[in-house]
Amino acid sequence: SDLLLPESWPDETLYSLLARIALVNGSTNHVELVRNLLGVKRATSVISASINLSHFCDVTRNMYGSPREVLQNFSVLVARARLGELDGSTLAEIECGALAPPLVDMVFGGNGHWRLCARCAEYDAKTYGIAYWHQAHQLPTSYYCSGHGLPLEEWKPGRTRLHNDFLLPHQLDKTQRMGVCVSSGQNNVWPSIAFLGKHALADTAKPLSQIVILEAFVSGLRVRGFLSRMGQMRMSSLKEGFEQEYRSGVPGIGPLDIGSISNFKQLLFGITDGRACKPFGRLLLVQWLFGSWSAFKERCQWQDVLDQGLRRPPENGEANPRRGPSPAEGPSVIERYRQVCLGYKASYPNPSRLEFLKISYRAFRWLRQNDQAWLDQQLPLPPRHGGQYELFG
Repeated sequence: SDLLLPESWPDETLYSLLARIALVNGSTNHVELVRNLLGVKRATSVISASINLSHFCDVTRNMYGSPREVLQNFSVLVARARLGELDGSTLAEIECGALAPPLVDMVFGGNGHWRLCARCAEYDAKTYGIAYWHQAHQLPTSYYCSGHGLPLEEWKPGRTRLHNDFLLPHQLDKTQRMGVCVSSGQNNVWPSIAFLGKHALADTAKPLSQIVILEAFVSGLRVRGFLSRMGQMRMSSLKEGFEQEYRSGVPGIGPLDIGSISNFKQLLFGITDGRACKPFGRLLLVQWLFGSWSAFKERCQWQDVLDQGLRRPPENGEANPRRGPSPAEGPSVIERYRQVCLGYKASYPNPSRLEFLKISYRAFRWLRQNDQAWLDQQLPLPPRHGGQYELFG
C-alpha cells in the first residue's frame, strides 16, 4: 500500500484512526478507502462496514500491530469479553478474519454514542493539532470523562454523512452538538462507572472463560443477598437495590436509559437466561456488586481457581457443563463431578448442601441438574420444620 500511515494516539478508536488515515492521504472517497483498508470489496457505507482485521493488518504492514493487538488496543470487543458479554471463540474468529464485525460494534459496542470531552479536545488540539475520538468516551455507560471528571458532550452527526464519510470532531457541524449527557453535580455513581469502563478497556490480561465470569456475577449476587437459599433471584430486593443505586439522587435525569437499559432485569440478561445482554450493561453490575474493577477481577480469578479442578484440557472437547454432557462423554463427566462432591465431604466434618454450593457452585449446580438422585443420597435435603420450604429442592 502507498498510503501514509500516521501513528496512533492514546485511547484512540479504530474509527478515529481510519478517519486520520483518510485525512492525511487527502482521500475524498471514504467508502473506497474502506474497501481497500478493511477488505470489504462491496462496502457501501463507512460506519456500517465490516472489518477483516487480518486484511487490515496486512495492508498496513502491521503498523498498528497484529490482529490481536489491534483488537485489544482499538476496539471495545475485548473489554466486552472481560465482562462475559462475548465468548473467547468470537475474538479468535475476528483475529483470523473468519468473522468480520461492523465498525460500529468495534467502536461503540452496538450503540452509536458520539461523545467528546471539551477539555480533552483542547488538549488534543494543542498536542496533536486536532481533536480525535477517545475509546473510553464512546461506551454506552460513559457519561463523564474519567480524566477530567467533566460531563461528556454528545453529538449527533447525520446518517448520510456517517455512511459516506469519516468524521473527526473538528469536521462536525456545531448545530449537531446535543449538549452534555448529564448535569454536573448529579449522582457520583456515573463518574465511577466511567472509570470502570476505562479500566476494562486498559486491562491487558487475557479474558477468562465466559462461564467463569458469569459464575463470578452469580457469586456476587449471592454475597449481596440477591439469591435465595434455593438459588433463586430475590426480584424485589434486586429492584429496590437497583433503584437506590442508579435512580435516587439524580434529579432531572428522568427514567434510567444507560445503553438502552431501563429495567434492572436487563442487567441479568445472559446470566439468568439465554438472552443477549446490553453492551457494557454489566459495568453497572460490576459497580453495584463489587465496587471496583480490581475487586471484580479478583472474584473472577478466584472463581477460575475454584473451577480448575472441574475442567479438562480443551482438546478433550468437553461440553459446556451448564448444558450437560454429550451422550458419549456423560459417564466420565458425571464421575468427575461426583469426585468433587466426595472430596468436599471428606474434607469437611459437617458437610451440607448449602456449604457445598458455596465451596463449589459449579459442581453443585451440574449435579443438581444432571445427577440429582445421587446428590440427594450424598447430601440429603434438610428435613422440613413447620412448613419451611425444602432447600435446593
